[in-house]
Amino acid sequence: MKVSSVCLLLVLVALLGGCSTAMKLDPPNPPTGVTLTPSSAQAIDFRQSISLSASIANDTSNKGVAWALNGAGSLSEETPTSVIYNAPASGNAGTATVTATSAADSTKSASVTINVMPPLTVTTTSLPAGTQGTVYNQAVETSGGAGAVTLTVSSGSLSTGLSMDSSGRITGTPTGPSGTSSFTVKATDSSSAGAQSALQNLSIMINASATSCGSGHESFLNGQYAFSMQGFDTNGAVTLGGMFDADGAGHIARAVGVEDVNSSIGVQTNVSINSASSSYSVGGDNRGCMTIATSAGTSMYRFALGVISSGVASKGRFIEFDNTGTLGSGVLEKQDPSAFSTSQLNGAYAFGADTTSTRITSARNRFAMVGAFAASGSGSISNGELDANENGDINKSGGLNYPMSGLPFTGSYSVSSNGRGTMIFMVGSQTVNMSLYVISASKMLFISVDLQSSDPPFVGSALKQSGGPFSISSVSGPSVLYVSGLCGSCGPGSTIASDLIAGIFTVSNSGSYSFNGDESKAGAISSFNYTAAVSVAPNGRVTALGGGRPPLLYLVSPSRAFAMLVDGGVYAGFAENQTGGPFTNHSATGAYVFGSITVTHQNITHESGIADFDGVGSVTGTSDTALVSSTSSNPILKSDQTFTYTYLVSPNGRLTLMNGPLIYIISPTKQVVLNADPSDMYARIEPVEQ
Repeated sequence: MKVSSVCLLLVLVALLGGCSTAMKLDPPNPPTGVTLTPSSAQAIDFRQSISLSASIANDTSNKGVAWALNGAGSLSEETPTSVIYNAPASGNAGTATVTATSAADSTKSASVTINVMPPLTVTTTSLPAGTQGTVYNQAVETSGGAGAVTLTVSSGSLSTGLSMDSSGRITGTPTGPSGTSSFTVKATDSSSAGAQSALQNLSIMINASATSCGSGHESFLNGQYAFSMQGFDTNGAVTLGGMFDADGAGHIARAVGVEDVNSSIGVQTNVSINSASSSYSVGGDNRGCMTIATSAGTSMYRFALGVISSGVASKGRFIEFDNTGTLGSGVLEKQDPSAFSTSQLNGAYAFGADTTSTRITSARNRFAMVGAFAASGSGSISNGELDANENGDINKSGGLNYPMSGLPFTGSYSVSSNGRGTMIFMVGSQTVNMSLYVISASKMLFISVDLQSSDPPFVGSALKQSGGPFSISSVSGPSVLYVSGLCGSCGPGSTIASDLIAGIFTVSNSGSYSFNGDESKAGAISSFNYTAAVSVAPNGRVTALGGGRPPLLYLVSPSRAFAMLVDGGVYAGFAENQTGGPFTNHSATGAYVFGSITVTHQNITHESGIADFDGVGSVTGTSDTALVSSTSSNPILKSDQTFTYTYLVSPNGRLTLMNGPLIYIISPTKQVVLNADPSDMYARIEPVEQ
């Protein structure tokens, strides 16, 4: 019985074992891996999204994956097989990692890295100016963007001679014309989530070449010339005076060449002009270029020549035309060597001078003076009387008090054999030192050579008087009176701007005067009519009793005088006897030279050029201009600018250019231009001569 039980147990075990083996099921194959699409690292911008999908091999349960994010951003629209990654809208650039893990087997996963970058931006907002004929090389810079960035010009165009490659580098040699080219740069990056782009409007000013100029007519400039200039550099006012000889073949300063410079950093006198490095050229239209080199540096100028006799110019207007940091306007006049001695300056002279002594910000800082004196012929000055307006203080009286008499002064002068001299005024306890340049026995130019910390850096001229002793009859008849100053609050936001006045000044035999004309205040034109009475002293001092902005004149000859207005704008200029009327369109006929004078503000446009009137009603011309820009090293220089106007002359000599400035005719050979342009707050007066 015992044995049988054991055997039975073995049989049962065997049967059960065999049964168990027969019922066992093979488990399913586990997932073999997770694959992401895309599988490689991605690069996208802020605010972009990218779709990801996952697949699992052998996922017989079809459970798909679970998604997880490590890093900035968010996931949306999650399914077992797909998800959308959304980059943040802002913040710091960085990376995010999206991981897909098998829902059936957490040991199986795959990840993709997403590099998140700030959006693409064109960071270049301005480009420096270029110059005709000079190689240009500048890059348009970008920031952000997830992939390679490509730049193109999407609208507008670059200046002729320039091109931009796909990296944004602008290269080439601009050929002109001078002026501003405006264009739009489009930057596109190759983000994984789709191309992104950014636009930037840009422009490039192409300045005229300072050396590219007409030639072949250098004989127009032949002899010895004196010059003076007013202007500004980055620190303040600059005045310049000097002399040079021109040989008629493009060479200057071979015999005489000297400059005097008064700037905010100091005064330099008797600075030699380096003939070997200086030169000039003149084109067929009487416009030219000049380079003057001294130990202080090299400056380039554009000029226009006029008052031509026997093929040689007696006068010219010039402007500085370079990027040295100084811009200015000036006059050059042919000298008479027979007057190069102290003894030749002999007799009574009237004079005028002015300056804007600092760069204009919140104060006008203007100075003007007019006066008369007697030169002995042996170096002494006597019978001097002057009136001065310094920032609205008349003759140091403490305000705008019309003076019944001027300030008396004495002085001295001397002239060397090259035509340069010195002049000293002693006004009370004050001594004023000047360099003078003899034009003739009847005319001299001069500049102040005192430090600007003690005296304004003025520029002026003196003319020998004729027709004295003077009386009311000396001012009877019409004159064209023109002055330049500054208005205190006529610009936008009550800023300081140019104020120009020109018109017909007429005095009757009884001594009453009328002054009718036009005022260009910050470029806006208006008319005026002032009346009052005048008195005339034997030395030519003309005073006004009453009236608006009363004038104070010193006569050179009948109806011709240096002028100053007793006003806070510190207006200075000249009155010219008007002849040749009544006027018609035919009163303006032929070629005239013109140029800016009286630099009242650092932002004026300096201009010189030639205008040709046909005598019927049409005028054409060409000019060069220089204007300060945002940086002193990149002024706006424009050469060879042509213009065409129609004109109409009134019987009183007021000449209107259609859509252009106003002109008053002084005589058939002289005019004065009153710029009137509402878009130009810093207009200027420009004398015109044949």
